[in-house]
Amino acid sequence: MDYLYSPGKSGKTVTELYGSPKCSNGFCMMFQWCPPHYNKTYQEHVLKGVPEQTVIIKGKVIDDGDVKDEDDRNERRYFPSKNANVIKVKDILMMAGIQDIEKIQGNGAIILLELNWKCFRDKIDDEC
Repeated sequence: MDYLYSPGKSGKTVTELYGSPKCSNGFCMMFQWCPPHYNKTYQEHVLKGVPEQTVIIKGKVIDDGDVKDEDDRNERRYFPSKNANVIKVKDILMMAGIQDIEKIQGNGAIILLELNWKCFRDKIDDEC
């Protein structure tokens, strides 16, 4: 089912909210898109080279009041390398457990990245 998030209406499907989509030439007249399973005549277009594209990750450290001890230093892991904030799409998919990119090429995927900053802010930036 295709769920649509809308304040006050979340949890309802597109069909429950608006009836069957009215598609014309593969596009929904109301939302400008149609889910593939509603329109059997769609064409699939795959952009080549997407796995090699990079994504820049920007984040902000907010103090949650936790006090970390010295043992946390031994748990540090860097991917793909220390101080990296640019990651290839294929690495994000690999970390999400998606082994076969062809399975998601047709419909796409939504992936939530959770950044876990383990940082001693009383140290210099090179040690974070």
